[in-house]
Amino acid sequence: MRNLLFVIILCLPFTLFSQDTVRHSQTPSPKNILLNDSNNTQFQQLQDSITSTMKALEQKRWEEQNLSGINYLMKLQEERKAKQRKEAIIRIGIGIIFLAVLIFGLRRRAKAKTTQR
Repeated sequence: MRNLLFVIILCLPFTLFSQDTVRHSQTPSPKNILLNDSNNTQFQQLQDSITSTMKALEQKRWEEQNLSGINYLMKLQEERKAKQRKEAIIRIGIGIIFLAVLIFGLRRRAKAKTTQR
């Protein structure tokens, strides 16, 4: 029994490390070339679609960030213009009131001079 086990252990490495008897040809067959080309084109198409999707997502994110900043600036500008318009209307109103007071005062003064003579 020990002898049989010894022979098996000695023969096992020879069979495990022996060369393959099947020879692989150096030039691939046309079928393999077609499979490789189709695999390559499929892989390239997949890679291109992933790249284009990633670019589209990145561009969309960039546009959202920039548009949110631009929209905020536009909102601030509209608020500033509304505030300036309101201030301008108030100034014009004050100017009209002072003009009316001036005219009223000048007419009173003119009446006061004519009544004293």
